[in-house]
Amino acid sequence: MGLADSFVQLAHQLADEVVIPPDITCCGFAGDKGFSTPELNASALKTLAKAVEGCEAVYSNSRTCEIGSILSFLIA
Repeated sequence: MGLADSFVQLAHQLADEVVIPPDITCCGFAGDKGFSTPELNASALKTLAKAVEGCEAVYSNSRTCEIGSILSFLIA
């Protein structure tokens, strides 16, 4: 079982519903590049808000991906 599978398994144990948007494989934040070039993040996550509509939280194994995801909702 890979790391991604472990995260999905944990999510299913902690949440009533787990949504993994199939068309989002990278947040585009690129380490800390998203702070200076937010357009990268906005482009990579342009479909995220609709894909997770109704969700109460967004989680990632990367802190900057979580930041980028939150920022994408503010821009959308």
